[in-house]
Amino acid sequence: MIKKPVTGDQNFIKQLNRSVVLDAIRRHSPLSRTDIADLTGLNKATVSNLVRELQTEHLVQDVGEGRSHGGRRPQLLVFRKDAGYVLAGQLDVHYLLMALTNLDGQVVWKRRVSLPPNPSVDQVTETAAAISREAEGAVDGTAPYGIIGVGLGIPGIVDHKNGMILRAPNLNWTDVPFRTLLSAKTGRPVVIDNDANCGAIAELRYGFGRDTANLLYVSIGTGIGVGIVADGRLYRGGRGSAGEFGHTSLYPDGPQCTCGNRGCWELYASVSALSRVFRQKRGGTAGWPYDPSSWEELSAIKHLTDRGDRHALDALHHVGEYLGVGVSSLIQGLNPEAVIIGNDMALFGPSLLAVIRQEVRKRVFPFNQDHLILDVSRLGEDSVLIGASAMVVEQFFARVETAHL
Repeated sequence: MIKKPVTGDQNFIKQLNRSVVLDAIRRHSPLSRTDIADLTGLNKATVSNLVRELQTEHLVQDVGEGRSHGGRRPQLLVFRKDAGYVLAGQLDVHYLLMALTNLDGQVVWKRRVSLPPNPSVDQVTETAAAISREAEGAVDGTAPYGIIGVGLGIPGIVDHKNGMILRAPNLNWTDVPFRTLLSAKTGRPVVIDNDANCGAIAELRYGFGRDTANLLYVSIGTGIGVGIVADGRLYRGGRGSAGEFGHTSLYPDGPQCTCGNRGCWELYASVSALSRVFRQKRGGTAGWPYDPSSWEELSAIKHLTDRGDRHALDALHHVGEYLGVGVSSLIQGLNPEAVIIGNDMALFGPSLLAVIRQEVRKRVFPFNQDHLILDVSRLGEDSVLIGASAMVVEQFFARVETAHL
């Protein structure tokens, strides 16, 4: 199919220029009007007019004078990241983690709520709505836009455009119109996506992706998913389900996974695997008060590894080896510049990384290891929700710009 050239009337061009100017200020501030003109290629008069509009809409503000390079000192501009907030979160089988972020992805308030075993859609949306009501009390009353929307990372296959959870094997959910349901409960616009995709977006916007155009975000929680950034853009695949590597088989005749397949990678390398192996190595659950794979259990195992507990360290090493095997295959097949370990297992940081790196050194072609970044997300436990927040912010600005057409 032949693509038509992009054309537009005067209003469209103005909207495009507004977007360019706002994006420059969001990403590079503080900037002077001259800096913006140099960055965008727009003339100074156009920049000044667009900045005036953005100031009127409380999205940009002056912060004082910059250094003079001859002549008058320039007025510096910054993005008003406190002009609004996002209620962003991450859904896991065992908990719902939600936070308020400002418009630049910085967390200002956070809650983690445990979920009952096999939570229903209604239980999750009710919990999210209760957190939303609590979050309203934490919002700065001077923010002109208040809470602009809700974003949530989901452990499963998500139709991002239509807001549908197509399949979430570990939750046993299929074909759930989750965006519609959550929007009805919270009274706000909602964005949902796969949790690994959210983590990848967070890295692209705020983490390692600022310096790399091709990266993998390996989300390791109850299951495993991979967010793929190729040439600086999130890769979704032909049907939007790219990255479900956790459900590729390591052992064709292995145990059955929740997805129906056998011997899936996540059976050997996830939080669930760590829970199972640790319990085996300590000889059962006597005197162990935690629910399997819960955040409380994971935190307790982390505490034991810090104290040098043999069973905890052996379990972590066992799971880390399987993670290293899978990560090695990802590197061989996709040749990324960076592989970022995120979600709950990132809690183990250097201890887990050492095992993964050992496997990668043994299994990956040397030239695929050259200059490879293999690290834990700098965004910590918030990486998924920060990515979900970024998606809500982008949709918000798309609505703001559309209003000017």
